[in-house]
Amino acid sequence: MKQMLFSFWLILCLFTAEASGSDVTFSASAPSRVAAGERFRLVFSLNARPEAFDPPELKDFRLISGPSQSTSSSTQIINNNVTTSLTVSYTFIVEAKEEGEFVIGSAIAKVDGKEVRSDPVSILVSGEARPGSQPASPGTGQSPSAQGPQLPGENDLFIRAEITNARPYQSEQVIIAYKIYTRVPVSRYSIQRLPSYRGFWSENITPSEQPGVTTEVIDGITYNVVEIRRVALFPQQSGELVLEPLEVECLVRVRSQQGRGSLFDDFFSGTPFDSFQTLPQTIRSETLVVSVRPLPAENRPAAFNGLVGSYELSGTLQPAELHVNEAANLSLTISGEGNLKMLEEPGVLFPPDFEVYDPNVIDDIRSNRNGINGSRSFDFLLIPRGDGAYEIPPVEMAYFDPDRGQYMTKRTGPFHLEVMP
Repeated sequence: MKQMLFSFWLILCLFTAEASGSDVTFSASAPSRVAAGERFRLVFSLNARPEAFDPPELKDFRLISGPSQSTSSSTQIINNNVTTSLTVSYTFIVEAKEEGEFVIGSAIAKVDGKEVRSDPVSILVSGEARPGSQPASPGTGQSPSAQGPQLPGENDLFIRAEITNARPYQSEQVIIAYKIYTRVPVSRYSIQRLPSYRGFWSENITPSEQPGVTTEVIDGITYNVVEIRRVALFPQQSGELVLEPLEVECLVRVRSQQGRGSLFDDFFSGTPFDSFQTLPQTIRSETLVVSVRPLPAENRPAAFNGLVGSYELSGTLQPAELHVNEAANLSLTISGEGNLKMLEEPGVLFPPDFEVYDPNVIDDIRSNRNGINGSRSFDFLLIPRGDGAYEIPPVEMAYFDPDRGQYMTKRTGPFHLEVMP
């Protein structure tokens, strides 16, 4: 019974405290100095629930994302006195476009039918952005003990790009996987910028189902790991090729740093009495350099046309016997792992008495997390115009096997055809 009375009293105090709130304050925070091309956070904070919010014009900056709204609250009970604070924040990710000194005007909010304005923010933009610089956190220059949320550090949330082979041959298939490593709660992520993959032929092979979460230990720290993207790459030229970073925005749930409270606050740590915010944080994978080896010129077969991987060649001719002016079908199938979509038809030497039509190309090419594999078939329609016994010479296909480091040649045939008058 006492516990129920205490809970009722506590709820009543909380309601009374929130309803009686203090004067409305509306503030804006951003770094006072940034570099040209650098991204940073612009945050407007209000200690009341607004009926409307109107952001200022950002004509001198490039808006990347936002506004992202978050709400935090904290409650302290000391000597039966209840103190409740509420903060509603609107976060923008913006980018400095050019050097100069700029002023971001006031945002306008409506609370209880009255308009309140934030103070203008002055920002000095100078120099070039550092490569891979991260957006500044709200309230740059705050110490960990200051008011306001503290974003995760670089060892709490990051993204890695893992490639199966950093020294492939030209046209060899390699897989690159992008994984998020986190030890903080991430409610959602979105890819903001994809690499251009200059110098590569690329295909997205990310599984369509929801990615699973695994764990991995790095330097004694356990991380939750999610693979968010997987791409098959085929370098189209030799030399050093640069893979640009993948940029991702994560919504991170962080605890507001309100300073150390009472023993009552410590007791309820980890409960709804804690103050949390969901804030966006941008992370980027590292830039990778791929050293592509040229295909060897030595022992290159005459039938080689640039195919790299591991393949098999098969062929059938049906029927084996027919009459003049009847049709036969020669089917050649190339199967294996590699860039089958760039595969050209094999060279076939047909007898001069045959009328041959352009082949019908049939693809059974699959893209999965292991890359591109499957088969491509070429069906030739043949019509012999004279009778007799004919032979189609063996068909050859040459490719370079990167695992063996040498050229390989596959053959099928010869094919015999008996044409009756």
